[in-house]
Amino acid sequence: MFFRFKNVYLISSPIDDEIKILSDFHSFKANTYYDSVSKGSSPIFNVFGLMVNAFVSNGLMAIKTLNLLSLFGIFVTWAYFQIKFKVYNKNLIYLYLPVLFYICVYQRHFYTAYTDGLFTFFISFSLFLILCSVLSNRYKKLLFLSSFVFLAFALGVREILALYSIGFLTIYFYLIWKNEFSGMYFLYGVCLFIIISIFIHYPSLIDKGTLSFHTKAAFEDMSWTQRNFLQILNKSHIMPSWEKVRAYLNINGVSSLPYSDLEALTNYPDIILINWFRQTFLSILPFFRQLGLMFPLAVFVIFFNSNNAKKYSFVPSIFLLFFLIFSFQFAFLPLYRIEFRWFSLFPILFVVSLFYSLDMTFFKNKYYGYLFFTNLIVLSIFNFLLYGLW
Repeated sequence: MFFRFKNVYLISSPIDDEIKILSDFHSFKANTYYDSVSKGSSPIFNVFGLMVNAFVSNGLMAIKTLNLLSLFGIFVTWAYFQIKFKVYNKNLIYLYLPVLFYICVYQRHFYTAYTDGLFTFFISFSLFLILCSVLSNRYKKLLFLSSFVFLAFALGVREILALYSIGFLTIYFYLIWKNEFSGMYFLYGVCLFIIISIFIHYPSLIDKGTLSFHTKAAFEDMSWTQRNFLQILNKSHIMPSWEKVRAYLNINGVSSLPYSDLEALTNYPDIILINWFRQTFLSILPFFRQLGLMFPLAVFVIFFNSNNAKKYSFVPSIFLLFFLIFSFQFAFLPLYRIEFRWFSLFPILFVVSLFYSLDMTFFKNKYYGYLFFTNLIVLSIFNFLLYGLW
């Protein structure tokens, strides 16, 4: 955590995507809500950023602080979830909270001025509300409907919510199928989501007929999809510059690179399919770096739950299903280099699943206990040495 603060949070100048995000934030402050949203920005992200900016005067540090608060919110959310809905002895509580804290503070993008931190919090809290609506005996319908509110907030930050939508719909339909809620309440939630989204994005909907989001593209005639697709063609881990993208288009024609993700899927299915297998494999590797043996252990206990009478525990199964659906869709995007910030919520959910499924008898087992604690020590030393070098 010290190195995250030193090497990321305390940097006083914006880097990479932070430059455009900070520029949009200052533009949002200087103009009316209608003008800013109609031109294109992340409305909810900027609104929450302004709230923090009232206490932290520097715009860049205000956004970074907002992401740190989002990280703290995620930690408190899942700490409360375990304490509220799982019967523990004190020893397991003392083990769970430090492990959860370690996994949370490891996430680098929460120390930056990217939009991912707040977005991840909204997705996390929506999932939390859905589970609470099932496990709680009070306010079930209110908790269920509230999850749609925070999903609308997430859409006010990033359009990547579309990749989570099938996962959430699967969970909602599963709960309806299990008679936890009626289909009518799901329709109420969808209407609530639509109304809030229209209210958030109404300036852009009126002027452009589209939702308003922060855009990273530096040129109107070139897109990030084209830049990413050229990286796939080059099979290089180095992102090509915009100048190289323009040079490629000038030589091979404007249609030689797909402008949108949909165009890449429809016009180059063979390249996308090959890249899908590569992406699927690479998306799993970072989990071993962050969780070590906790990752396969978390997946294992979902199917062989030692603390519940049922073979499949509802909560961990939902987390695994959510991860699989997201990863399956994400791998179809025309990307060659995977950034772990897009998957940052899932290590936290896997840790929650692990401790939700196990009781203290597992850790008292001589072999399992030694293996678990050795894994934590090795991960801590490895990451300490790694982040102590940059």
